[in-house]
Amino acid sequence: MDLNTKRPPNAQHGNLGRRALHGLIYALAQNGVARALSVVSQFALALLLQPADFGLIGLANTVTALTATLVSFGVDNVVLQRHERMRFWMGAAFGISLTLSLITASLVLAISPAAAILYRAPQLVSLLALVAVAMPLGALSSVPGIILRSRMRFGFIAGYGSAELTFQTALTIFLAWRGYGAYSFVLPPPIIAIIRAIVYWRVAGRGLNLNPRIKKWKFLFGRSVSTSLTTILIGFINQGDYFVLGLVVTRVALGQYYFAFRLAAQPVWILAGNFNQVIFPALTQLRSDPRRQGEAALKAAKLLSYCIFPIALLEAATADPILRGMFHTKWLPAIPLIQILSIGIALDGMSWIAGSLLAAQGKFHLTLKYCAIQVPIFFCLVIPAAIFFGGYGVAIAVATFYGVTQPVFVYTVFSKSGVSLAKVMMLYLKPLGLSCLSVGVGIIAAKLPFFSGNWFLTVAVIGLVSPPTYAAFVLLAAPEVGQEFQARFAGALPAPIRRWLPKKT
Repeated sequence: MDLNTKRPPNAQHGNLGRRALHGLIYALAQNGVARALSVVSQFALALLLQPADFGLIGLANTVTALTATLVSFGVDNVVLQRHERMRFWMGAAFGISLTLSLITASLVLAISPAAAILYRAPQLVSLLALVAVAMPLGALSSVPGIILRSRMRFGFIAGYGSAELTFQTALTIFLAWRGYGAYSFVLPPPIIAIIRAIVYWRVAGRGLNLNPRIKKWKFLFGRSVSTSLTTILIGFINQGDYFVLGLVVTRVALGQYYFAFRLAAQPVWILAGNFNQVIFPALTQLRSDPRRQGEAALKAAKLLSYCIFPIALLEAATADPILRGMFHTKWLPAIPLIQILSIGIALDGMSWIAGSLLAAQGKFHLTLKYCAIQVPIFFCLVIPAAIFFGGYGVAIAVATFYGVTQPVFVYTVFSKSGVSLAKVMMLYLKPLGLSCLSVGVGIIAAKLPFFSGNWFLTVAVIGLVSPPTYAAFVLLAAPEVGQEFQARFAGALPAPIRRWLPKKT
């Protein structure tokens, strides 16, 4: 029997809140590591590789992204919802994940020759073969990953994730340095997948019954179909811009866009991904208390918004001096792309939390419905933009898509939990406005005569002036947010820093 069943409800919620808080702290710590490694990796690869190499891997991603969604088939979220009976479904979940990953790998291998002809890129056949190898290997760690999330072992997940990312980054850079080109991206994943499977199974997989129990598959499939179709539709959105551009622009132009998108999306991928990983298991355990569930999701979205927007604006502000200073003319076309996409993609962050809330409530069909509406809107914006204006047009179209559809989606979801339109709008307007002001102060400081003309000093001044300015603006204009951050994270800071924090009133 679970010992938590003997505790009063408030004690259970308090313990859950503490564990979720610790998970969020671990996730943010991992975010810092991942963010630094991602930036180092992107710039190192930009130095070692050519735009055409980035374009080639972008083309490969358009082939693998949609088929890769079949690997999990949404089983992990469905199993996590069966929190108290989860151990009875592990064998079926493992059987489904492994079987579908093998099917997916076979599809990638079968499609690769046609893709090579369509994109006029013969190297895609061998690139996609390596990606296919990694798919079933990645599925081996799916079940222990579910177990670790259900046990809220966020400290281990964050620590291992940071170590894995460090190793993968180093290996990718080493391969690029040795002249492997686009293959530098696809050779590490199979190795990483094998190591992850071994480690995860040793930590979480002992004593598990992995009998596939095929008769149970239909019950998981019944709940997973909506999730899988949703993931496929999201895959259309995530890869649709690469696919359309791959048909109408050169590989070099696609490489510029792919490089820019990967840099611009880092804040959302890392921050929103970590928030989402922590908040979903906590929300599933609050299903019996819809009010608390909605409040927890809204609070997470608010904290996320105040984290994402300043980072996105900093990225947009420093893209020009960094790329000009480090690479001269090699990546100049990517500068306006990064600036446009950094702001546009940041508007997508809060939708991750809204999606987690729907999934925790078991409303997979609603998520599918919303995605089915968004996909045609996305392509109606992207296709004409690509044909008439190339990569720059697509960047504006993608930013417009996220800026319009995702706030509407967030409001639609949160309104069902009683959240007003004004509160949802404040998730965007206030942190975005404060971010613009604080980064603007940093840009003005960087234009002083002493700093102007030196790209490194320009970036350093913007990076050193904007964050404390933003913190001051938040404390003045949104003191409740500052207190929330202090209440949740001050305990994780060193004592000398805590002494300088304002006292809670």
